[in-house]
Amino acid sequence: MNGTLTTYDVADLTGVPYRTVARWASEGLVTPAGGGRQRIEWVWQPKHVREVSIIHGLRSAGLSMQKVRDCFEYLRRRLGQNPASTGRFLVVRGRTGRPRDLVKLCDSGEAIALLNRRTRGQLVFPIASWADEGR
Repeated sequence: MNGTLTTYDVADLTGVPYRTVARWASEGLVTPAGGGRQRIEWVWQPKHVREVSIIHGLRSAGLSMQKVRDCFEYLRRRLGQNPASTGRFLVVRGRTGRPRDLVKLCDSGEAIALLNRRTRGQLVFPIASWADEGR
């Protein structure tokens, strides 16, 4: 995947319907270069494919679009970047199988709990691997 992609390319690569990809871009959830409301103006790059894939994965895991938007906005304010551009996400399920929490695993080694507004951001903790500790 070198160079730029079209909205059709992104839809094909991610398995997300074209109209859904275009809606996420027009709503600002994903921000391809060119901005404008016209799909023809958008310039997609490989990082946008990752972002669309992550959002699609979160939706497939049972998170509502409102929860995804809310969590991404919180992370944008906290991290100062698009939250899907780096790190990973972990969906924690409850007994019923429904999402109980969403955790952002940052490349810096932090984990941030996101769904519970009362504890949001309070559950930030460093993640250390056994290799990091010399064990």
